[in-house]
Amino acid sequence: MDRLFLENTNEPSDHTLSSRILFYVNENYKSGITPAQIAAHFGYSQSYISRHFKSCFNITLIKYLTIIRLKNAIMLMREGKHSTTYCSLESGFSSMRTFYRAFYTEFGCSPKEYIKKELEG
Repeated sequence: MDRLFLENTNEPSDHTLSSRILFYVNENYKSGITPAQIAAHFGYSQSYISRHFKSCFNITLIKYLTIIRLKNAIMLMREGKHSTTYCSLESGFSSMRTFYRAFYTEFGCSPKEYIKKELEG
């Protein structure tokens, strides 16, 4: 997760919109927002918002949402106070299946294996 950073692509764009999208996503990702809902909030089409985000930050909006949700879930799991189900749903994932798929895609292991490796290392 430490390798997550947004790249400035130096493409001419509306930086105010970019900033507003980032702020909105970071404030609302836990509620399970989707790119369609983000686009509707700003009054643009989903394809426009997705292209704009990718051109500004060199990461897709969906990938960004997934990564910040994973970061939050990991933070909650590290606390050891909650179940994996709680951590995933509290982080904005729509289902455990979606969470496990995203987790495995990003880290190549299950959340339980990830936390176990962290505790050992």
